[in-house]
Amino acid sequence: MHPINNNNPATTQDSDDIQRKILHEHLELIFRGAWLNALALLLSSSGYVYVMQSHYPLDALLTWLAVLLLTSLSRLVLARSYLRYKTPPTNPSKWLFAFRATIVATASVFGSISLVFWNGQMDSYQAFTLALLIGVGTGALVTLQDFFSGATFLIALILPMAIRSVLGNESILITSGMLELLLLGTLIVFGRKYHNTLVSSLQLRHENSELLANLQREKQQLDNRLGRILNDSSNEIYVVDAHTLRFLQVNTRALSSLGYAAEDMLGMTLPEIFEELTEDGIRKLLTPMMHQQKDFTFYRGRHIRHNGKTYPVEVRFHFLAAGKPTHHRRHRTRYH
Repeated sequence: MHPINNNNPATTQDSDDIQRKILHEHLELIFRGAWLNALALLLSSSGYVYVMQSHYPLDALLTWLAVLLLTSLSRLVLARSYLRYKTPPTNPSKWLFAFRATIVATASVFGSISLVFWNGQMDSYQAFTLALLIGVGTGALVTLQDFFSGATFLIALILPMAIRSVLGNESILITSGMLELLLLGTLIVFGRKYHNTLVSSLQLRHENSELLANLQREKQQLDNRLGRILNDSSNEIYVVDAHTLRFLQVNTRALSSLGYAAEDMLGMTLPEIFEELTEDGIRKLLTPMMHQQKDFTFYRGRHIRHNGKTYPVEVRFHFLAAGKPTHHRRHRTRYH
């Protein structure tokens, strides 16, 4: 047994490739979700302006809304630019930084309503504002698909309102502010767990995909090696599915003796090349091996060539396991 070298360059390269794929897929999730987030932001901010227009100057509200829409539009332009790439760009970290920058700008503008439009009292309008900030912040924590962005949005929306409430001169404001801070902490913890689950899911999927690709490459290499071994043999060798009796591989010597092309043989079954041995007879020969009562068995008979002529053969049947460990196993019959 040899010790495992964790510094194997190939292993490190595979790990780096997986991390890059995870980052690219994560970015795609982020940018595709930007449209839903922007739509939700547009509806909620428009609703806020509609409700508050009788309570605050309309021109101030519309100015706030216009700035908010501009910051949201910049994020949508960024998302559209990223999603236009047919292949992932080579600098994903820069795209993630740019996305987070637009989030900081948008969150700062939206969160400013607790500073600009604040009357210092917990009336129905402020209760509506608080509910809106908590709802939008919680939604952003989930739909933005990025913990930093979601947490930034949540903090920018709830923290200013919570601080102003705690510093208020009424017990209801102070209590409300303390509850807002508690809710903020709880939501951030939830957001971190949600983000970790998302990243773990992406990593597991890509690791499984990489493992499957490696297994398929190894299987192909083994099949190629088996093909070379079969073709180098001076005997006729046939690899047959034990259940369907169809040919899976046939070596060059067998093709030459029978006069068939390889493509034709792979569409045929074992009984078709025997003069007297039927399918039932073949299965009787295979049964002791399938029950592990024998390692191999012999049969003497005659093969039928493509031109109809026959020639005598002595056949030895035995079982092979197909491939390396996978999620399934299939027995093959080999004889020569």
